[in-house]
Amino acid sequence: DAKTRKIHALNVESWFTEIVIDAIDEPRARGKLAIFKDLIHKHRLDPSRMLIVGDNPDSELAAGRKLGIRTVQTLRPGVPRDPEAAHHISTFHELPALLVYSRCGIDIEYVDRDDWS
Repeated sequence: DAKTRKIHALNVESWFTEIVIDAIDEPRARGKLAIFKDLIHKHRLDPSRMLIVGDNPDSELAAGRKLGIRTVQTLRPGVPRDPEAAHHISTFHELPALLVYSRCGIDIEYVDRDDWS
């Protein structure tokens, strides 16, 4: 599918322990909160060392905050700025610099692939 092709084109698979694509248009979509809880449990992750990157303040960013995960909002035209996001970036390519600059040692386990357009 298109999201999988984007991931492959960006050559970022090795950055992640696991990549989960939330198929929101499917009848059995689990939702962001359930996906994040599953990742935390499955990989025994510390939410304070994780990072959620996405654009939707009411979806992945809200779910991340609810679980105590730091959030980075990808800003695009038409996307309202989330004042509660820990950081804001304009493109996914800004993320490595943000991680290096912050020196926070975050384990990145989930990135919303819709931001990779």
